[in-house]
Amino acid sequence: HDITALVLRETRAEWTRLEERKGRFEKTGQQSVDLALPEGTEDWSEPEALAVLKPALTISPQDRLCISVSTDQVLLRVVDFPTVDPEELQGMAELQVDKVAPFPTDQMYMSIEVLSQTEEATRLVIAAVPHSRADRLGARLQGVGLHPVHVDVDVMGWWRLIKDGHFLRETGVEMLLIADGPSMEFVYLQEGIPLMF
Repeated sequence: HDITALVLRETRAEWTRLEERKGRFEKTGQQSVDLALPEGTEDWSEPEALAVLKPALTISPQDRLCISVSTDQVLLRVVDFPTVDPEELQGMAELQVDKVAPFPTDQMYMSIEVLSQTEEATRLVIAAVPHSRADRLGARLQGVGLHPVHVDVDVMGWWRLIKDGHFLRETGVEMLLIADGPSMEFVYLQEGIPLMF
């Protein structure tokens, strides 16, 4: 399945087209366009901003679209659990989010990603975003003919690129500092596995 990944910043939009070949995704195209949010708007989900954004994007409505959101829009937690089946991990993660989230879990979309796993222990990252935030952006993008089917978090994409590029040490502790537009991300790692975002 082909995917187009879209990242929206205050001053630009970037998108990358990926094609799945032999179980791996390969980049087949990439574009970036400088844009300015219209005066009086705060983000690209507002109708006036979308009117500027749509003609600048060369993304087909048939594309499987993945939207990346910045880390400051998402609750991210790295946790260690005993290794159990995936359904139990999901339930344990929901209990963790319920303790720290400013919204009830039934008002949030939540996902988990396993960072490392042994027979005894599983380290995973939990990402949670309020329904209202994600639904607003999704509905407005659909209103201009774009149909997002996935949401990702910027820092997770960066970590995956750095990891897949074999830039991380396999022993010891490291700290990554990622300067990405207006945001600054810190990732603390031990043996190449994140401890904290």
